[in-house]
Amino acid sequence: MTHTCDVCITWLAVHGGAYHKLLSFQDHLKNDGISCTVILSTSRPLGIQIGVDLSEQDIERLKERDVLVTDADTARKLTLKMDAGLHLFDSHKDDRNEAMILELKSKGRKVGQIASLLSDFTPYGADYLFIQHPLTLWYVCKYSHSREASNFAQAKKIYFSGNIFYEPLLNTQTTDVRDWESFSTKYHMDKDKPLCLWLPNRQDATLSVYGEVVSAIRDAGYNPGVKMHPWEYKLAKLGTDVTGLGITSAQKWGITAIEEKDTSWAYKLCELAITRGSSTIFELAFWKKPGLVLPVNTYTKLVAAQSRLVASCSREVNSIENLTHFMTTKMPVKLPDSAYTQVQKSLLPNRNGNSLDWLVQDVIDALSADDNTQPIGSMRRVHRMFKGMVPDYFYDTLRPRQRLKYGLMKALGISF
Repeated sequence: MTHTCDVCITWLAVHGGAYHKLLSFQDHLKNDGISCTVILSTSRPLGIQIGVDLSEQDIERLKERDVLVTDADTARKLTLKMDAGLHLFDSHKDDRNEAMILELKSKGRKVGQIASLLSDFTPYGADYLFIQHPLTLWYVCKYSHSREASNFAQAKKIYFSGNIFYEPLLNTQTTDVRDWESFSTKYHMDKDKPLCLWLPNRQDATLSVYGEVVSAIRDAGYNPGVKMHPWEYKLAKLGTDVTGLGITSAQKWGITAIEEKDTSWAYKLCELAITRGSSTIFELAFWKKPGLVLPVNTYTKLVAAQSRLVASCSREVNSIENLTHFMTTKMPVKLPDSAYTQVQKSLLPNRNGNSLDWLVQDVIDALSADDNTQPIGSMRRVHRMFKGMVPDYFYDTLRPRQRLKYGLMKALGISF
């Protein structure tokens, strides 16, 4: 049986602590008269986890609002049978996304992909790409040199729509946490001490710095809260083991991790957060929380560039040994809203409104677009889209030959 809707969203990489933002997007579409079906995968490696992220009751409740939760194979079958004006997919690297996109295109369907990260986007030949910022194109085309980067030229239009997953929206769908009282009780925290979030990267899981940061937070008089890398949470039911430990990093270092469904509340309730080479430093600006950045031994130039971009609302700590001292002598710090909005403006398109508004506007535009519109056609045109939109210090992270080429082409006024 064929199901009909204006927009069908199929999501294979489902963040258990942020999928509710997709539901907010669905609500915004419906408020504009756009019918929308959402299909969430429960399959490995990155699907939503039944019994962890969602209960059976949650699944039935979601079904009533046209959100279908099922395994990836069934999600594929439902998607291909869906008579939608526009099919939307996530932008994570996944061959199953590519297969669905190409099959739908072969049937003459409109297809798009939505960004969930600033620094990562895997285009699979979709017609309409909804990207956070021109910096995303730079990351994929110039820094990562993704094999799929050339697919950007196959798109009929690239929209800079912001990032709905950066919006500071709280999960009220699947958790009972509503305030500091309920949060601190659930995680057995001292209600009289502030919360400091530790946001480790994937590599930190096996390093001693993990436990050292937790100890430093405690010594500074804070409740430590660990928000693991999103992929780590998939070990619980799906068995996706990104660290190779067979257990989560939090278990290895003897601390209770914040459940993924509670992570939006952790962002809201924390007083500050600590990162080490993690792109979560960007998210903190949208929650208006100060960040402390610890040094790393890998990707040092890129981390330095990212730290410079968020410098107005973060502080660099030169060593783990100085972390407790820094936290007790330099923190807490009350920053003006302008410190955060400065970063937000650097990471979002120059438009009025917010990412939910922009994405709805751009999806409506794509729905009404002429089917005969021709693709962008060349990577040179794609490169022009981020010309002048990326700070020069990001080019310092490139390989020496590329840096030299950029300098020469900039002097000649040529796009790079």
